[in-house]
Amino acid sequence: MTLKTDAPFLSKVISEIIDNQRYGVEYQPILDTESQQIFGYEALARFYDTKGNSLSPQLVFSALHRLPEKFYAVEYLIKELQIQRAPEKKYLFLNLDPDAYAAQEEVDGEHPFVTLLSQRENIIMEIIENTSINDAAISMQMMQAFQEKNISVALDDIGTPESMLSFPIFLSVDFLKFDKIWLKMLSQNNYKILLESLLACARKTGQKTILEGIEQEEDLQIARDLGFDFVQGFLFRPLFINSSLS
Repeated sequence: MTLKTDAPFLSKVISEIIDNQRYGVEYQPILDTESQQIFGYEALARFYDTKGNSLSPQLVFSALHRLPEKFYAVEYLIKELQIQRAPEKKYLFLNLDPDAYAAQEEVDGEHPFVTLLSQRENIIMEIIENTSINDAAISMQMMQAFQEKNISVALDDIGTPESMLSFPIFLSVDFLKFDKIWLKMLSQNNYKILLESLLACARKTGQKTILEGIEQEEDLQIARDLGFDFVQGFLFRPLFINSSLS
């Protein structure tokens, strides 16, 4: 499915999805690399068309980026659902887009997302990797606001070609999530040297590392050999998919 790009049409589509509660959440497990015990889950938004077929989350969020007046409201609604239905007694990783955060001001001295995520223990807020200098500035504000409330922060999508790496953010977060692209690039010696250097830095600074995109046993072995703390990917099935349709 493709969406037209004009704002009125996009606004109507997004409103129809939300008003009819055609959204849900999938919890992808994050496992200890050596023991393969579940450490936590990443909550991922899922959206559906009128026939119950899945819509690309990337497509929906791309549309929301063009609808700043709706972005915050939709993200807040999804985060509420992700927290309410999350598996208990495990860490919960929640993605938060800087644009959605910036679309809403603080209320009584605290940002509503900070207030919301403070309601549950063991939440780890994921900052989406930066695509602009402005994103980096907002991400820094987000990180500081959450860490002041003792909420752990992870930096997501490290290494994606379209992203920029902010070293102040990289060195300040608690978890580093490396994109699956690294599995493809390790055959290039420069990329392998870079990855090994970043992992060595993380070990020395006490940061935990996660390799995404684990789809086969060979990927898992690579993660072990490199010394990643945790892994995530389609090799490990989601615990469940919670849909508002059910």
